[in-house]
Amino acid sequence: MNCPKCGNEQTGTLECDRCGIIFEKYQRKKTQANVRRVADQPSPPLHEAPRLKPAPARTVKPVYAAPKPWWTPEGRMGRKLFFLLWLALITTVLVIIALTFTFGPMVIDEELGYALLLIGTSLCVVAALILQSIWIIKRLHDLGKSGRWFPLCTLFFFPLIYLFLAKGETERNQFGDPHLWPPA
Repeated sequence: MNCPKCGNEQTGTLECDRCGIIFEKYQRKKTQANVRRVADQPSPPLHEAPRLKPAPARTVKPVYAAPKPWWTPEGRMGRKLFFLLWLALITTVLVIIALTFTFGPMVIDEELGYALLLIGTSLCVVAALILQSIWIIKRLHDLGKSGRWFPLCTLFFFPLIYLFLAKGETERNQFGDPHLWPPA
């Protein structure tokens, strides 16, 4: 064992052969001195908080969820997409009706042809009405309104025009994120 004071190498573990110190007393004095030294150091005032560097300013872009599919009434639909889908649907229905009334009776005999035309045109119009209903509800959601306003929009013409012209809410509302058009 080495003496902690003089560094003498020896076999005894109680006291040093060279300088005569008792190891246990020496260790006790050394720890008391360390405790006194720590106690004598002034402590920082409690009212002062450590100073931190300010975080660099960052611009955070909002993250939007993907829009819901256009065939479901959940989510929102912007006015541009609403207008384009409405226009495409009306055009498609009118072209189908015109083609079936023009060429339908020529293909099949006249009596059966008109019955099939009536059924086919009715199915086409019903499908168009269902899609328009879904889109009106999505457009109402974009304006922050519930789908319960739907009957008002279908009974009167003025609310329908309002759906084409009114700007939707720019922030997230209870129906979801804003529908950005064109997609970024």
